[in-house]
Amino acid sequence: MCRDLWRTSDGKEIDFVIKKSFGNGAAFEVKTQCKTQKTKALKTFENTYPDYPLQTISLDINPGCLWVLKL
Repeated sequence: MCRDLWRTSDGKEIDFVIKKSFGNGAAFEVKTQCKTQKTKALKTFENTYPDYPLQTISLDINPGCLWVLKL
C-alpha cells in the first residue's frame, strides 16, 4: 500500500491517494468544513481515476463527508 499526494501541473490536488494495487485504491480530500459540491480538482480526479473512490474528510458532522474528531 502506498500513499501519495495527487497534483496536476496547474496546481489542482487531492490530499491523499492510497494505492491498494495497480489501478485500485481510494482518494481523500481533507477540508475544515464539509462541502458537498465538487471542485474542479475533484471532478478531474474522478474522471481520470474512476476506480479510486473519492471521499471528503471534514471536522463538520455532515452526511456528505467523513467526519473526524478534532483532538
